Formats: sequence, structure tokens, C-alpha cells
Amino acid sequence: MYSFLDMLMNLALPRTRDFQGVNAYSFDGKGNYILGLLEQSVFPEIRFENIDKERGMDVCIMTTAKNEAEGQKLLSLLGMSFKDSVGGRSASSVKKKVHNSLKHS
Repeated sequence: MYSFLDMLMNLALPRTRDFQGVNAYSFDGKGNYILGLLEQSVFPEIRFENIDKERGMDVCIMTTAKNEAEGQKLLSLLGMSFKDSVGGRSASSVKKKVHNSLKHS
């Protein structure tokens, strides 16, 4: 599973058109992260000549984190790139939310 996660974060997601990071607000409230991919061709193992139609997939990353802040910190440390601006909020406000939540844990 770690090899899939590594490939997802370091190869597949950056190959996505106009990728600027994943949404920091796609956590389920319990530290798990849900991500949808529109096409399978972002994975380097997929050969274009073998694709008969575009297929997407949903990826659920289950963590041992107890809340969203811990989950985001864990995924960030593993190399997940989060957007600089999410829903009109800047990265600094997201980081403050994560930092404050971790301080009170």
C-alpha cells in the first residue's frame, strides 16, 4: 500500500492537468482522506493503447489519525501536496487550523 501511496503522491497526482495540490477539506472528520481521480491514465503503468475508455477511481486513504488536523499533518509529512488556497482560504489559515488542533490534542 505504501508503494501505491508513494506513486499516487509523487507520480500520478503531479501528472494531473493543472495540478496545484489536493483539497485540504476532503477529510471525513476522523483523519481519513477521500480523493477522486477522473482518469486512470495519470498512472505511468497504464498504456494509452490499452485504454478503451476513460475510467476514474475513488481513493480512500485510511490513517491512524484521530481528526482532520492530525490526518493532514500525517499526509503532509508523507509528501501529500495540499492546495495553497482552498475555498477562498489561504494556506496560512489552513496551517493555523492544523497547528491549533494539534496543540489542543
